[in-house]
Amino acid sequence: MIPQTSKPTELLSYRSLLFPCAVLALVVTTTALAISAIIGRGISMESVITAGVAAGICWAAASVALLVTRLGNQLDARVQGVLAAMFVRMGLPLVGLIALAKVDGPWAHDGIGLTILGTYLITLLTETLLVVRMTTQAPLIRAT
Repeated sequence: MIPQTSKPTELLSYRSLLFPCAVLALVVTTTALAISAIIGRGISMESVITAGVAAGICWAAASVALLVTRLGNQLDARVQGVLAAMFVRMGLPLVGLIALAKVDGPWAHDGIGLTILGTYLITLLTETLLVVRMTTQAPLIRAT
C-alpha cells in the first residue's frame, strides 16, 4: 500500500475557510455601517470611520476564531478548539474596546463602543451558525 500524505487535505480544508470569512466580512461590514449610521444619525465620514474600526475588530476576531475551530477539528480536539475560539472571539473585541477607550484621536469617535458591541453580537450569531456547520461536517474518528 502506498502511504498518502494529508497535506493536500489540510490545504483544502484551510481554503474552505475562505467562504465563511467572506460571509463574515459581508455581514460584519453591513452591520457595522448600519449601526454606526443609526448611532450617528446618518452616514458621515465619522460614522464610516467608526464602522470601519468596529468591522475590522469584529471580523479579525471572528476569522481567527474560525481558524482556531478548524485547527481543533483537525487535531480531533473539537471541544478544546471551540473553547479556545471563544476566548479569541471575546478577547479581541474586549481588548479593542479597552484600547480605544484610552486613545484620543481620529479612531475614538462617539459611539465606537456601541458600534463594536452591536457588530459583535451580530457577528457572534453569524459565526456560531458557521461553526456549527463546520463542526458537524467534520468526520468523527472512532477508536477500534
